[in-house]
Amino acid sequence: MLFRSVGFSTRLGTVSNLNRVLLDGTGKNIGTVEKEHYGVDLEYKNSRFRTRAEYLWARDGDGINSPDVQPEGFYTMVGYRLNHPIELLGRYEGYSATTGGPSMHKTTLGLTYFFSKLTELYFNYEFVSGNSSALLATNNSPLGQSSGLRLRLTTRFP
Repeated sequence: MLFRSVGFSTRLGTVSNLNRVLLDGTGKNIGTVEKEHYGVDLEYKNSRFRTRAEYLWARDGDGINSPDVQPEGFYTMVGYRLNHPIELLGRYEGYSATTGGPSMHKTTLGLTYFFSKLTELYFNYEFVSGNSSALLATNNSPLGQSSGLRLRLTTRFP
């Protein structure tokens, strides 16, 4: 069986109209915040190879106190299982805090060691280019981003 262990998935998600009432200092309603978030991803797996891609975009803001911003981002990832516990990984991603605003790109090369189905150790080198204020503008990264080695241990609880 050639395709016995092949998996394929896709998802389109949306979180729409997350409304929050804005009040001035006296408690008067001065508007609402509307947020729309969308995402699309695609994944393909077989016993040794996997690839995944995702694209996200949003519309945030209240149009009164802050302008509408339209952040967007993407990534594509390829993994190849060298042997049972070790996978070689490559990833490319980009992010822009708002259309036409500052953006950054990151290329990641690394190894993943699988202790179990729930616990993984990542040893990566990330090459960062562009303007890291794209992340700072959204408070996603208080320290900014720079190129360098990253070591991360991840575990999921059943």
